[in-house]
Amino acid sequence: MADMKDSYIPKIIIIVVFIGLIIGISFSTQKKNKNPEQVNSLDTSVSTSTSTATPTFKTSGGQITIKQVPSGGTTVSGPIPDLTRAVQFTTELTPEVKDLIVKKIADLQSSLKTNPANLSGWIDLGLYQKTAGDYAGAVESWKYATKIVPESFVAYGNLGNLYGYYLKDNALAEIYYKEAIQKGPTQSYLYTQLAQMYLDTFGDTAKAKATIEEGLTKIPNNPSLLEFKSRLN
Repeated sequence: MADMKDSYIPKIIIIVVFIGLIIGISFSTQKKNKNPEQVNSLDTSVSTSTSTATPTFKTSGGQITIKQVPSGGTTVSGPIPDLTRAVQFTTELTPEVKDLIVKKIADLQSSLKTNPANLSGWIDLGLYQKTAGDYAGAVESWKYATKIVPESFVAYGNLGNLYGYYLKDNALAEIYYKEAIQKGPTQSYLYTQLAQMYLDTFGDTAKAKATIEEGLTKIPNNPSLLEFKSRLN
């Protein structure tokens, strides 16, 4: 389970890992997860699509978990989020990393203007906005992703994490995680993330145990759920 606490990483490591992240994103979307259960935090399939492994990196603002999904093909009526929005930095990052984030967000915004039904584009845009500390922007991007593919549990899970650990709204965090679980009941990472949030922000061990037990009824003998359960006993 990812540690959501702040951690320090020397500047050069942040830069190297972030560059690797950007390179990895462009290649990872087309791969299939070798685990048929799609265990852990890259369980991001929608419909018949499959996902990839989970790259992560840390900043002084906490751990960022990157989740990839294939492009959506759905046309959504109504206004889309502002794709000229300038990134709002509130996290402590090096100038080099900030420049990379600005470029990546600009590229994603340009792509989404052409194809606003690209699910993975909105997921990625929200992730870079979250990395920058632009939480309002991330909320807009991920909420719009839920409109593109309402069955996609990825954006719901991301919103749960964002509200729980960054926006400090436990009620909304719980709602979004439960919605994610409803849409992806065999995704083990959703149960472990929600259970961890119950421990970290609610201080509620009983709810954490109940969440893991719920997961085990849907995914019996799942290793990550069993391991989490052993730590709760």
